[in-house]
Amino acid sequence: NFLVYYQQNLSVGLNNSSQNFDSYYYDYGTNNGGTSASFYTYDTAGCYLIRLYVQSTCGQDSTARWVRLNSNCDTTAINEIFYQPVGFDFNLYPNPNAGIFTVEANQIALNSQIFIYNAQGQLIYNQAVDNQNLIQIQMSDLPKGLYYLRWQSAKFGQSKPFIIAD
Repeated sequence: NFLVYYQQNLSVGLNNSSQNFDSYYYDYGTNNGGTSASFYTYDTAGCYLIRLYVQSTCGQDSTARWVRLNSNCDTTAINEIFYQPVGFDFNLYPNPNAGIFTVEANQIALNSQIFIYNAQGQLIYNQAVDNQNLIQIQMSDLPKGLYYLRWQSAKFGQSKPFIIAD
């Protein structure tokens, strides 16, 4: 879980209140990838879905909150916060793998993106996905380790860990 606190203008500050996690990253809903930074400034007013992804030895979890910054309200404060359920899901196999794997979604994805992050939350790969639910990815040049794959569009998003072992 995370708490939202507010700064000036179009800036948002977050506080990760999750417990017993190994790593985390935020997605500020701008298609710029994830970051562990707890502070973000938007370029324009609007509605943004902010997600927190946490990873522990038990697995990965995420939570999301909508924030609205619009011209009808004081943009130094976010006037509405609510939760958005996520119905999208995908499988990534094999896992662990040697850097070559398949990602299969439970629905056809239109105008979406696949992002891959290393264990430090750095974006290392992205790919546009349109009108597909099955993607082959080859990243055999990456070192062994833990990675996170996020499949996201304006209407859904889901993230899962995977391991490159050989």
